[in-house]
Amino acid sequence: EELPIGSSYVLTDVMFPMFMDTTSGTGITWDYSDINLSSTTTTTQIVDPEDTPNGASFPSASHCTYYSGSGGYYYAEHTSASHVEIGRQLGSTVRIYPDPYIQRVYPMVVGSTHSDEYRTSAVDFGTTAWYTVIGSGSLLLSGTTYPNVLLMRFTSEFSYPITSYKWIDASTGATLMLLRPADVEVEYGWALTNLEVGMIEPEEPLEAIVATLTEGNVAIRYASEMTLTYSILDPRGRELSSGTLTPS
Repeated sequence: EELPIGSSYVLTDVMFPMFMDTTSGTGITWDYSDINLSSTTTTTQIVDPEDTPNGASFPSASHCTYYSGSGGYYYAEHTSASHVEIGRQLGSTVRIYPDPYIQRVYPMVVGSTHSDEYRTSAVDFGTTAWYTVIGSGSLLLSGTTYPNVLLMRFTSEFSYPITSYKWIDASTGATLMLLRPADVEVEYGWALTNLEVGMIEPEEPLEAIVATLTEGNVAIRYASEMTLTYSILDPRGRELSSGTLTPS
């Protein structure tokens, strides 16, 4: 899964030194309830590619992640089988990857592994990235408990390999925390805060059937963050009434 369009969250940098618990296995509880967060944040939004400045350059994209810190747009093709980053826009530079980056392959369960070599430009010699899902359980993070979490060990190699650990909410696809131990690079990490999950629009029209004959008013109860369009039909399929319902 990936967060749907309309979602947003804040990435807050982690302060070091700190103890990293990357216990593998199932039924694990990773307790980061007392994690020390800095004041450095980046607001991130999941947006419709068509609503971005250069969405037309990525006609096959169905998903776009915007980072306020860099002002970057990252475009992806998202399906039930995989999530593939196909290009990005940083500033005025638009780059379509000659060899797209397969970031995730679904389903993801403990033991899942994937490796991919990708290039972001014609002169790029290529980056190899691979991951293994090594754990599942609950994550206690800064006052919030996430009960359905996967732990991924992720390595990316361009000049040399860099390994990080990602805690992923299996219910929404959100990466809740990333920690990189001190190895060839300095310690680094961030935690997700202020998560707001967008509404998933139905692919097919929703249909409600009144089983008995009625005269006069038809009561409709609903809850939606979107404006809905409705039609009321008679038993022969003829439209009796139509209109819109405001968000509620």
